[in-house]
Amino acid sequence: VVGRFVVRKLDVAAGTTTFVAGISNFSTTIVDGPFTQTRFRLPYQCARAFDGLYVTDLNGNALRFLNFTSGNTTTIDNNIVRPVGLWYDGGSALYVTSALYFTIYKYTLPEGLRTVLAGADYFTGSDYTPDGIPDPEIYYADGVGTAARFNFPASIISTPGGLLYVADMFNDMIRMVNISSQEVTTLFGYNNNTEQISRDGPFETARIFSPRGIAYDSFRNVLYITDGHGYLRHADLTLRTVTTLATTATPQNLSLIHISEPTRLLSI
Repeated sequence: VVGRFVVRKLDVAAGTTTFVAGISNFSTTIVDGPFTQTRFRLPYQCARAFDGLYVTDLNGNALRFLNFTSGNTTTIDNNIVRPVGLWYDGGSALYVTSALYFTIYKYTLPEGLRTVLAGADYFTGSDYTPDGIPDPEIYYADGVGTAARFNFPASIISTPGGLLYVADMFNDMIRMVNISSQEVTTLFGYNNNTEQISRDGPFETARIFSPRGIAYDSFRNVLYITDGHGYLRHADLTLRTVTTLATTATPQNLSLIHISEPTRLLSI
């Protein structure tokens, strides 16, 4: 579990947390080293891989690795602008979203070589609307590799068959990336959702506002998605329909969700 400048371990069965790394106050710099001396700017999401944990450090613009064997933290990449979501494929690939470079990167492990999977891989502040949001007419495009455009890609999740699903936050869409071909398509949503509509129904007409967290349920072949209204949405990939499962007044507490077993959905 990440938050408040520290990483903690959550024991779901016991309902307890224990300290792993970091310090629970603000730091102006990132610091590697022993877990007790590690400093994060803002740890955001994490993924278990090998004998450790990869962590996106949002304000530190860095990808960090916590080595459980040595008890040390190292920085894998300190030049990734606003990293948010990450997903480890269980083999040799780690996928990370750069929210303000509007890009999904692939890291080949364990070397840490970074390549562009999809997205623009650049930032220009001139392409913003008057309210400070990247222009949806510029930051949305289906396509292959760097021809595709995202608008603040947040959480990501992969499914069997080599597909990566992306919560495209400011485009108000769920996007789909074919990892092999690097082709990006839109699953559902509408990139000019100025009225902040959430609408259930078939993928062709369904709407979602500012999707944040995303999880895949392999038992049912569905996606669970949290959005900017604090709704928990259910996207059935077989029936190609979206339904709302629950609502809450605190969407900021639902930035990450995880399927732990056939009957359990965790929200963090």
